[in-house]
Amino acid sequence: MIKTGEKKSLNLIEGKLIKMNNTETRIEYDDDGCGKFALRYYLSGNLITSFTNFSFSQMASYHQQVGSKIPLVKVDGLAKRLADKKWESGLMLITADMVMEALKSVQDPELRLGIVDLGLIYGVNLDNDGKNVEVCMSLTSPGCPYGPQLVNEVRAVALGLPGIDTAEVRVVWDPPWDPRKMASDEIKDKLGLW
Repeated sequence: MIKTGEKKSLNLIEGKLIKMNNTETRIEYDDDGCGKFALRYYLSGNLITSFTNFSFSQMASYHQQVGSKIPLVKVDGLAKRLADKKWESGLMLITADMVMEALKSVQDPELRLGIVDLGLIYGVNLDNDGKNVEVCMSLTSPGCPYGPQLVNEVRAVALGLPGIDTAEVRVVWDPPWDPRKMASDEIKDKLGLW
């Protein structure tokens, strides 16, 4: 994510296209939600190059290399579109580990802790072509009032990954969730389960 102070130094422009010397020169960018950026560099309206998986510092460095006066324009959905193109070309395959990493952004609204670290994600299965994902998860209790919200958020995160066409979320109760056995050490420490 972009830090407020960094935004000012990069002179980011949200939702505007700036004409420089009567040409459309710009760097389009988008945050993938996991702290990585996708970029497309246009010079005089022509696409010069595109990148995915840039860190903020890499984006800032590239911006300095091509010219710090060139506007950065936020384009929502660019990261997913570029990653989808990369996936379609066969350069990228989604793995269960990548799905788990993406799901780390989902937090239990009541505990305000990540559901992956809580041990609520029991497994991720992908079909052979990597387009369909099934996430098996549990909830902190069968009566969890946030269950539907968590299931929808897990589905949305999985569908947001490049190349994923369908995402199914199955809530399972066997084995019952037990943070003493399933949560990460950091979460056990936060919950005082030692």
